[in-house]
Amino acid sequence: MDAPSDKQLALELQEELQGLLVERGPQLTSPLVLANLSLRGRPPDTEVIVIMGSPSRPGCTFGYRARIWEEGLRSFGPSRLATYLWLNIEEIVEAIEMGLPKECPNDGIVWLGEET
Repeated sequence: MDAPSDKQLALELQEELQGLLVERGPQLTSPLVLANLSLRGRPPDTEVIVIMGSPSRPGCTFGYRARIWEEGLRSFGPSRLATYLWLNIEEIVEAIEMGLPKECPNDGIVWLGEET
């Protein structure tokens, strides 16, 4: 049996992470609602880009991005890496004295925990 292609692994990661965000995002202290999740770039520079909103910060758009190959997609596998990335997002939002930023620009995305 052939090993999964990079594209196949990335698409599986996208699906797994989307499921975690839809299921668990609204349960956070500062709830997150998934607006968009996409992949950008070619290996080894492929990034997962997550765009979210929060009812606790109306009008704000939050983003999270990480380079999936640097984070170990091939060695971790899609499900395990999706969990790892979700835990990064959760830690940023739930950590003491961090949470979601109070100030939001009118015209942009507030990036959480830059991983690039």
